Amino acid sequence: MTAEIRGLQISNMPNKVIIMIQYMDVWREVWTDGRALPANVGAAGKDSLDPRYNGYSVGHWEND
Repeated sequence: MTAEIRGLQISNMPNKVIIMIQYMDVWREVWTDGRALPANVGAAGKDSLDPRYNGYSVGHWEND
């Protein structure tokens, strides 16, 4: 990312952290609201999540 001088911005919100990448207008959401990882990622159903690109992320804060 930084070796090719591409813009990157990280925004902290109450329920998620968004990482915005200038190259190709890509972003990644890291959910911090306590939700679990979905079990149907990559499944064949219409409600399944697509695992390509940046994936699906959850996280949590520890200490400060």
